[in-house]
Amino acid sequence: MKSLSFNTKRTIVGGALTFTLVCLANYWFGFNLFGSFDRKILVVSFAILGVVVLYVGPTVAEIREYRAKK
Repeated sequence: MKSLSFNTKRTIVGGALTFTLVCLANYWFGFNLFGSFDRKILVVSFAILGVVVLYVGPTVAEIREYRAKK
């Protein structure tokens, strides 16, 4: 299996974070984007964010290597 690049991993985590923030804003401000499933979608979005950060996100070693190159 081909390994993802550092920037691709960051982009995937950013997308999951954006989805979570949209769900949080929807719940908090009452935009009613998901109908009566606001709380359920919010919980699912946090679960997705956790899985993405844990399994797809860059490791601490990759982050340190990236910072060292700068």
